[in-house]
Amino acid sequence: MLNYRQLIRQHWPLLSFGLLTIFFGNIGQSFFISWFSADIQQQLRLNAADYGASYALATLTSGTLLLIWGKVVDDLPLRRVVVGCAIGLIAACLMMTQISGFISLTIGFLLLRFFGQGMLPHISQTTMARFFNRSRGKALSISSSGVPLGEAVLPAILVGIFAALSFDLRWYLLAALVLLGYLPLAFWLLKRSTLTTESEAIDAGPQAHWRRRDVLKDSRFWRILPLVLAGPFMVTALFIQQQSLIASEGWSQQSLATAFILYGIGHWLMSVVAGSMIDRFTARRLLPIMVLPLGAAMALITLTNGSWTVMPFMLLLGIGIGATAPTASALWPELYGTKFLGAIRSLTTSLMIFSTASAPWIYGMLVDYLGWQPDQIFALFTAWILLAVLSARSGLKEGLSGFMLNKPNDH
Repeated sequence: MLNYRQLIRQHWPLLSFGLLTIFFGNIGQSFFISWFSADIQQQLRLNAADYGASYALATLTSGTLLLIWGKVVDDLPLRRVVVGCAIGLIAACLMMTQISGFISLTIGFLLLRFFGQGMLPHISQTTMARFFNRSRGKALSISSSGVPLGEAVLPAILVGIFAALSFDLRWYLLAALVLLGYLPLAFWLLKRSTLTTESEAIDAGPQAHWRRRDVLKDSRFWRILPLVLAGPFMVTALFIQQQSLIASEGWSQQSLATAFILYGIGHWLMSVVAGSMIDRFTARRLLPIMVLPLGAAMALITLTNGSWTVMPFMLLLGIGIGATAPTASALWPELYGTKFLGAIRSLTTSLMIFSTASAPWIYGMLVDYLGWQPDQIFALFTAWILLAVLSARSGLKEGLSGFMLNKPNDH
């Protein structure tokens, strides 16, 4: 098992490809698109409800398409998939220069969400999980650093370099960056990469490669899934509906903005730590433990209130997401092998997209129609995590003790 320095020295081209691919996938992430929302609504004269409906429809459709097309990572050469998705992202950027109403905006959002938020991170994480075995956790942590890197760099670019450009010119420039920046770099890095799987398997690794249809029949998958979906669902709901939390806890907008720095630091640092822990202990053993900081964050708001809670809450939230994301990504190849990993990851990613698309709506329904207060919702989230940990432990314990029972055929 290699440490980070040895891993980067030996495999820097492939690791750089993974990080670069996720970084450019940020073009389709919510935090990036949100910087254009005011211009879009003003240009198209859309109210918040119509804008939100367009975005939600595009996101749900993207999740469905990913479920169908995500398995191309298993079936086609990696370079061909990269080219196709890069062309799709370029088309998405160009489409955003042609929006004129609800339908064209929804198509633009769909292309951005599918190729940016969906396929590029899917390609990266599937590649890391497939071609790294003993160092899988570290490889996934390094590549996933493209998200916090994008969160730190891209808004500054938009506010600084892009500030003087018109709406259309910003999207033309983004298309040019994908064409002239991402594609040549990705091809160069892949050319220098050794695309052969590490020879030594993780202890107790799967002796068969599961197809997606076999995974759907496996009760362990459904027992683990609520824990995997908890973090993305809760974070999306809280970030989108943050105004109700600010009012309830007495936070200021400025203090929350400052706390986001702690969130980002905790997210990135814990992701790095988690990578080493995964390689040492395996994701199967760690997943129920890694979600505990997320549970502590939810319990903090449930049991206390006051302006002082914003910093520890956001730090715990960042640590929790940083710990669980690479652990969940490493879990599926440990349980089900790597041959059909693209199809399996497209299933789990699609379910994650569906859950995050519904999260703000469900949160809003609880507040507006049932009259729940944020502390009640956080109590529900805390209970969800506790029950999900118990459920996942039963499935993962079965996976450790009886891994070879009822395994599917590899054909």
